[in-house]
Amino acid sequence: MLYHEAKKQIQDGDFLFFRGNALYTRVIRLWTTSRYSHVAVAVWIKRRLFVAEAVEGRGVQLYPLDKYLRNGCRVDWFRLSDPRVDRSLVVQWFIDRVGNKYASPRQLLRSFVTVPIANWCGVGTKIDRDRWFCSFASVEALRAGCGALASEIIQEAAETASPGDVSYIPALHIQGTLRWETDDNE
Repeated sequence: MLYHEAKKQIQDGDFLFFRGNALYTRVIRLWTTSRYSHVAVAVWIKRRLFVAEAVEGRGVQLYPLDKYLRNGCRVDWFRLSDPRVDRSLVVQWFIDRVGNKYASPRQLLRSFVTVPIANWCGVGTKIDRDRWFCSFASVEALRAGCGALASEIIQEAAETASPGDVSYIPALHIQGTLRWETDDNE
């Protein structure tokens, strides 16, 4: 679907899933056995659509979605379709964390190796909640929007979720893949 046509339908709190071609994105997909390498949340600021995301080297930030698409990123748009989720709280969760750091390599290793083993053994672990990676942040933002219904709507453990895991949350429904195409009206 063409971005300039679809963007009018994308709402604050919708989810955007990325399938990159760079080596590191392929490594992420392979390591996490996920079809996606990145996940972000849609945020409108004035008349421009941004993604709220956690990115290596930059931390939690807002970044224009059109720049990703112009650079050839493949982005799947998922509508947040559960009316019980407060979209404004999902977005506010990210806004409140802009400038927070990205997860350390140690935290990533713990999240995808140590934490699942510890959980399986019934041993608690400590997670740094001031440092984020994309899927961890996205699940926590969605959890904030769910309020008391979080355990009913979200089954995934945020600290071990991959971008692909997030895409299977029942409150999210794929709308299509966004494509950049030059439009003289834009």
